[in-house]
Amino acid sequence: MNKILPRLKSEILVRNGAIGTMVHQKGAALGGCIGQWIVDHPQPYQELLLDYFQAGCHICGGGTSGLNRFRLEKYGLQDKVRQLNEKVVSLAREIKPPSGFISGIIGPTGKFLKPAGDISFEQAMGVFAEQAEALAKGGADLISIDTMYDLEEAVAALKAARSVTALPISVSFAFDPGAKGFRTMMGLSPEAAASHLEDEGADIVGANCGGLTLKQMTSVIE
Repeated sequence: MNKILPRLKSEILVRNGAIGTMVHQKGAALGGCIGQWIVDHPQPYQELLLDYFQAGCHICGGGTSGLNRFRLEKYGLQDKVRQLNEKVVSLAREIKPPSGFISGIIGPTGKFLKPAGDISFEQAMGVFAEQAEALAKGGADLISIDTMYDLEEAVAALKAARSVTALPISVSFAFDPGAKGFRTMMGLSPEAAASHLEDEGADIVGANCGGLTLKQMTSVIE
């Protein structure tokens, strides 16, 4: 039985920080496919996650946020969705301490849903389900849907992940300060995000990235 949710009732669990910028320091090319670089260079990635675990993190993961079919088209790797996601998570799992957890991270598709864009809700769900299933198969303990801006896309990711795995699911949005308070790029407030995602069955709702100071992030969470 996965113990993340029961533990959250009585303690604070710490997730790791940046992966992209950190693997860049270890040699990954800016603008390249981080997931493919990790698969080709597993040792520095595993050493980085070990550093995070040893620094006190309970939940570690990273390198998979952009590994959905739409984003991988940029590199001609769209047919390696399952292979890359499974491998990156399995590499993390190899070095996980007994009390630690591995997070399988899903990011935005990089496209807008209709009518603002050209992909349907169902298409987005299919892309997210493919990735979530691969992350679960690779050994993730938690599916983390991170850095979301659009409520509809976040719901598509949540429903897709829920359809292919029984793992706990977190959904996190990127907020910025503005004249009307904190909002995502698509105008979503923290209160609306929490209310809607709770109704949709998210186990955890939060915030990450965005143009916030730590003090502002605290206000968003409150």
